[in-house]
Amino acid sequence: MTKRINETLSNYIIKHLDDQEKIKELTTFIEAFFVDLGDDFEDIKEIFAEELNEYTYEVTEEELDEAAKKLVRKDGTISGIKWDHEEIENVIKQYGVKEKFTELKCRFCPLYFWFAMNYVYATHYNTNRTLTGYIELAIDELCNKNVCFDHILKDISKHI
Repeated sequence: MTKRINETLSNYIIKHLDDQEKIKELTTFIEAFFVDLGDDFEDIKEIFAEELNEYTYEVTEEELDEAAKKLVRKDGTISGIKWDHEEIENVIKQYGVKEKFTELKCRFCPLYFWFAMNYVYATHYNTNRTLTGYIELAIDELCNKNVCFDHILKDISKHI
Protein backbone atom coordinates (compact mmCIF):
# COMPACT_ATOMS: atom_id res chain seq x y z
CA MET A 1 0.00 0.00 0.00
CA THR A 2 2.85 2.44 0.80
CA LYS A 3 4.16 2.25 -2.75
CA ARG A 4 0.72 3.03 -4.15
CA ILE A 5 0.41 6.11 -1.90
CA ASN A 6 3.95 7.16 -2.80
CA GLU A 7 3.30 6.75 -6.52
CA THR A 8 -0.07 8.49 -6.36
CA LEU A 9 1.32 11.50 -4.49
CA SER A 10 4.46 11.71 -6.62
CA ASN A 11 2.56 11.50 -9.88
CA TYR A 12 0.00 14.09 -8.76
CA ILE A 13 2.63 16.55 -7.52
CA ILE A 14 4.77 16.18 -10.64
CA LYS A 15 1.72 16.60 -12.89
CA HIS A 16 0.66 19.78 -11.05
CA LEU A 17 4.08 21.16 -10.16
CA ASP A 18 3.29 24.53 -11.73
CA ASP A 19 -0.25 24.72 -10.32
CA GLN A 20 0.07 25.97 -6.75
CA GLU A 21 -3.71 25.82 -6.28
CA LYS A 22 -3.74 22.06 -6.97
CA ILE A 23 -0.86 21.52 -4.53
CA LYS A 24 -2.70 23.58 -1.89
CA GLU A 25 -5.86 21.52 -2.44
CA LEU A 26 -3.85 18.32 -2.00
CA THR A 27 -2.37 19.51 1.29
CA THR A 28 -5.82 20.59 2.48
CA PHE A 29 -7.16 17.13 1.58
CA ILE A 30 -4.37 15.41 3.57
CA GLU A 31 -4.95 17.69 6.57
CA ALA A 32 -8.71 17.04 6.47
CA PHE A 33 -8.09 13.30 6.30
CA PHE A 34 -6.15 13.38 9.56
CA VAL A 35 -8.61 15.73 11.25
CA ASP A 36 -11.51 13.47 10.26
CA LEU A 37 -9.86 10.46 11.91
CA GLY A 38 -11.20 11.70 15.23
CA ASP A 39 -9.88 11.62 18.76
CA ASP A 40 -9.19 7.86 18.78
CA PHE A 41 -6.24 8.47 16.47
CA GLU A 42 -4.78 11.53 18.20
CA ASP A 43 -1.43 9.76 18.74
CA ILE A 44 -1.12 8.91 15.04
CA LYS A 45 -1.97 12.50 14.04
CA GLU A 46 0.61 13.89 16.46
CA ILE A 47 3.34 11.46 15.36
CA PHE A 48 2.63 12.21 11.68
CA ALA A 49 2.74 15.97 12.28
CA GLU A 50 6.06 15.70 14.15
CA GLU A 51 7.60 13.44 11.50
CA LEU A 52 6.35 15.70 8.71
CA ASN A 53 7.82 18.79 10.41
CA GLU A 54 11.13 17.01 10.91
CA TYR A 55 11.22 15.84 7.30
CA THR A 56 10.28 19.14 5.70
CA TYR A 57 12.25 21.50 7.93
CA GLU A 58 15.04 23.29 6.07
CA VAL A 59 17.56 25.58 7.69
CA THR A 60 17.38 29.09 6.24
CA GLU A 61 20.29 31.23 5.12
CA GLU A 62 19.46 33.72 7.88
CA GLU A 63 19.60 30.98 10.53
CA LEU A 64 22.96 29.78 9.23
CA ASP A 65 24.33 33.34 9.14
CA GLU A 66 23.28 33.85 12.76
CA ALA A 67 24.73 30.49 13.79
CA ALA A 68 28.01 31.16 11.95
CA LYS A 69 28.41 34.48 13.77
CA LYS A 70 28.29 32.57 17.07
CA LEU A 71 30.73 29.77 16.24
CA VAL A 72 33.37 29.29 18.92
CA ARG A 73 36.72 27.56 19.08
CA LYS A 74 37.46 24.83 21.59
CA ASP A 75 39.11 27.38 23.90
CA GLY A 76 35.83 29.33 24.00
CA THR A 77 36.88 32.32 21.91
CA ILE A 78 34.43 33.47 19.29
CA SER A 79 35.50 32.47 15.81
CA GLY A 80 32.50 33.86 13.98
CA ILE A 81 32.50 34.10 10.21
CA LYS A 82 35.95 33.57 8.71
CA TRP A 83 34.87 33.46 5.04
CA ASP A 84 31.95 35.34 3.51
CA HIS A 85 29.67 33.86 0.84
CA GLU A 86 31.56 35.44 -2.07
CA GLU A 87 34.91 34.08 -0.86
CA ILE A 88 33.44 30.59 -0.61
CA GLU A 89 31.89 30.89 -4.09
CA ASN A 90 35.42 31.56 -5.39
CA VAL A 91 36.82 28.62 -3.40
CA ILE A 92 34.14 26.34 -4.87
CA LYS A 93 35.14 27.31 -8.42
CA GLN A 94 38.90 27.47 -7.86
CA TYR A 95 39.22 24.15 -6.01
CA GLY A 96 36.57 22.14 -7.92
CA VAL A 97 34.57 21.56 -4.75
CA LYS A 98 31.31 20.70 -6.51
CA GLU A 99 33.09 18.03 -8.55
CA LYS A 100 34.56 16.50 -5.38
CA PHE A 101 31.03 16.12 -4.00
CA THR A 102 29.94 14.45 -7.23
CA GLU A 103 32.88 12.01 -7.02
CA LEU A 104 31.86 11.15 -3.45
CA LYS A 105 28.19 10.82 -4.50
CA CYS A 106 27.19 13.51 -2.00
CA ARG A 107 24.58 16.21 -2.41
CA PHE A 108 26.20 19.62 -2.85
CA CYS A 109 24.70 22.81 -1.45
CA PRO A 110 26.80 26.00 -1.66
CA LEU A 111 25.12 27.44 1.44
CA TYR A 112 25.86 24.33 3.51
CA PHE A 113 29.43 24.30 2.21
CA TRP A 114 29.85 27.96 3.25
CA PHE A 115 28.63 27.11 6.73
CA ALA A 116 30.74 23.95 6.91
CA MET A 117 33.87 25.92 6.02
CA ASN A 118 33.25 28.37 8.85
CA TYR A 119 32.25 25.51 11.17
CA VAL A 120 35.44 23.52 10.57
CA TYR A 121 37.52 26.69 10.91
CA ALA A 122 36.03 27.22 14.37
CA THR A 123 36.05 23.56 15.37
CA HIS A 124 39.43 22.52 13.98
CA TYR A 125 41.32 25.82 14.08
CA ASN A 126 45.05 25.34 13.73
CA THR A 127 47.64 27.91 12.66
CA ASN A 128 49.33 25.25 10.51
CA ARG A 129 46.17 24.25 8.63
CA THR A 130 45.90 25.54 5.06
CA LEU A 131 42.81 26.56 3.11
CA THR A 132 42.98 23.21 1.33
CA GLY A 133 42.94 21.50 4.73
CA TYR A 134 39.77 23.35 5.72
CA ILE A 135 38.17 22.51 2.36
CA GLU A 136 38.87 18.80 2.89
CA LEU A 137 37.49 18.96 6.44
CA ALA A 138 34.32 20.71 5.26
CA ILE A 139 33.81 18.11 2.54
CA ASP A 140 34.42 15.33 5.09
CA GLU A 141 31.81 16.83 7.43
CA LEU A 142 29.18 17.21 4.74
CA CYS A 143 29.79 13.77 3.22
CA ASN A 144 30.12 11.94 6.53
CA LYS A 145 27.98 8.80 6.30
CA ASN A 146 28.12 8.29 10.09
CA VAL A 147 26.60 11.63 11.10
CA CYS A 148 24.05 13.59 9.10
CA PHE A 149 25.24 17.20 8.80
CA ASP A 150 21.62 18.27 8.18
CA HIS A 151 20.86 17.22 11.76
CA ILE A 152 23.86 19.19 13.04
CA LEU A 153 22.61 22.26 11.16
CA LYS A 154 19.10 21.84 12.56
CA ASP A 155 20.47 21.50 16.11
CA ILE A 156 22.70 24.53 15.73
CA SER A 157 19.91 26.65 14.27
CA LYS A 158 17.61 25.74 17.19
CA HIS A 159 20.12 27.27 19.60
CA ILE A 160 20.48 30.69 17.97
